[in-house]
Amino acid sequence: MIVITLFIVLTFTIFNNRLIARHIDQREHLYQSQFLNQKRDIELLHRLASLLAACNNTIEAQQVVTDVVPKILGNVSGAVAIMRASRNLLETKLSWGENRIGLDSYSPDDCWALRKGKYHFAKDELTNMQCAHMHGCEYQQTLCIPMIAHGEAIGMMSLVFETETVDDKLQNLCFTIAEHIGLAMANLELQEKLRQQALRDPLTGLYNRRYLEEILEQELIFASRSQSNLSVLMVDMDHFKRFNDNFGHDAGDYVLKQLASVLTQVCTDDDSVCRVGGEEIAIVLPKMDIDTSLLLAQKICTRVREMHPKFNGQVLGQLTVSIGIATYPDSADKSDSLIKEADIALYQAKNSGRDKALHISYTE
Repeated sequence: MIVITLFIVLTFTIFNNRLIARHIDQREHLYQSQFLNQKRDIELLHRLASLLAACNNTIEAQQVVTDVVPKILGNVSGAVAIMRASRNLLETKLSWGENRIGLDSYSPDDCWALRKGKYHFAKDELTNMQCAHMHGCEYQQTLCIPMIAHGEAIGMMSLVFETETVDDKLQNLCFTIAEHIGLAMANLELQEKLRQQALRDPLTGLYNRRYLEEILEQELIFASRSQSNLSVLMVDMDHFKRFNDNFGHDAGDYVLKQLASVLTQVCTDDDSVCRVGGEEIAIVLPKMDIDTSLLLAQKICTRVREMHPKFNGQVLGQLTVSIGIATYPDSADKSDSLIKEADIALYQAKNSGRDKALHISYTE
């Protein structure tokens, strides 16, 4: 009887020890798995921050978030909208996940998070309040997180989850990602603003001479590789000095801005309109041959002739411009040579009566 009792006790002890050992192994495996997952998340967050900091534009930032963020958040779709300088509209700049979420642009009043000044879950145990900009997500759990940089809200990160319950770990990851993206987008906006200031003429908003030199070299390389044409127009307002003497420099500045507006309306987004100094403006026209560029220049002359601007209630009279044109590769194959040839054509247009466009190929 004693032997049987000892055998039972021994068997129970061995079985119990095996259960304890198995439980300990499972707990160790769980802790190890949690540790590895946490380590992976930290590494991915570090990678996200470093890659975003190295981005030069939003296109590169889009590539980064598309690749990295889903590896951190899993099947959570998201979008990042940036506040305009006017602070009356947000525009979606980045997105990730299988489905594009929410509106592409919306008012700050369309988001509960921006109204409250803190994050907003659409659903909790007490309320179900979906943001108006989360169109198409009415029956899903969403989270909006204001992105703060340099002490002010610069945008919004919106997320859509597959389940209504979001655990603390996932929620904290979302907050951390919003911080990284917010700081990166603020830096990109600042870089772009500084770049535009460096490449834009402050009076007219046109590109400046520095930009002209850069873009002309780039377009010439493209034209050479693609064996296409490239034309340069040199536009100069006729009798501008006399105009300034008669009406004053303020009126002259106003007319220059009006001329810049006409030129940007006539040209396409692929063209580059640059103020190179005074009343002289250069236009770079990719893929445009001799005849087409001459037709465009004649159209500019007509549009300027039809302006008849007024300044402070005073009619300033009719305005005209003279335009010289040169085309790659017919006229020249270097940037400085193209500008020189266009300037020669402009000089001849001035000497032959003004208010006209001349291509260097058609001059004597």
